[in-house]
Amino acid sequence: MTIKQFLIPILFTAIAALSLAGGYWVSQQTQQTRLPSIPKDIDTMVLPEARELMPFELLDQDNQPFTIARLKQKWSLIFFGFTHCPDICPSTLKTLQTFWQGLPEPIRHKTQVVFMTVDPKRDPPATMKEYVQFFEPSFIGVTGELEQVSAFTRSLGVLHEYVYQGEDKNNYSVNHSAQIMLIDPQARLRAIFTAPHNSDEMQKNYTKIFNFYKD
Repeated sequence: MTIKQFLIPILFTAIAALSLAGGYWVSQQTQQTRLPSIPKDIDTMVLPEARELMPFELLDQDNQPFTIARLKQKWSLIFFGFTHCPDICPSTLKTLQTFWQGLPEPIRHKTQVVFMTVDPKRDPPATMKEYVQFFEPSFIGVTGELEQVSAFTRSLGVLHEYVYQGEDKNNYSVNHSAQIMLIDPQARLRAIFTAPHNSDEMQKNYTKIFNFYKD
C-alpha cells in the first residue's frame, strides 16, 4: 500500500469530521452548565445529542430489505467500503473482527456490525455475504441502488468518489472515508470512530458509551 493510498481514506474522514466538528464544539460548550450528556474520559467523537437518521431502503446479504428498522433494538457499528478495496476495507474489517470477538457476551448480544458498500454495481448481495462472512458470520453486508446508498452516505457525512483508470468504465476504484459510525438502538447517530482504528481502544470507548446510555 502506498502512502497516498493510506492517506486518502484518512483525508476523507478528516474532511467529513470537520463538517461535524463546529456544531460538536458548540454543543460541548453549552453542555458545561448542564448535567453530563456524554461519557467522561472517552477518546472518540460522541454527539451530545443523538442525530436522527433519514429513512432508507437497501438490501442485506441475503437479498432481504434493510431499512432503518434493522438498526433498532441493537447498537450498530457501520463501516462503508467496497469488496474490491485492496487495503483499508479488509484491514478495518479485521479490526472490527478482533473488536467484536473481544466484547463481553452481554454487550456483544446487543451489538451488530454492518459493512455497507459504496460500490453497489460490483457488490450485489451474494458478493457482500461471501465477503463479510470471511471475517465474521454475524456481520451484516448491505448493498442496494446507488442513489439510495449515496443519499444515506451523504446524510452521515461519509464521502466517497469513483476514480476511473483509463477509458474503461468498469476499471475503477473508490476513494472513501474510513470512519465507523455508531448508531444507537433508537436508530440515531450517537458517535463516530475515526481512522486509524485500534480494536482495544474501540472496545474501551464503545463499552463506556454502551454502559453510559444503556438505560
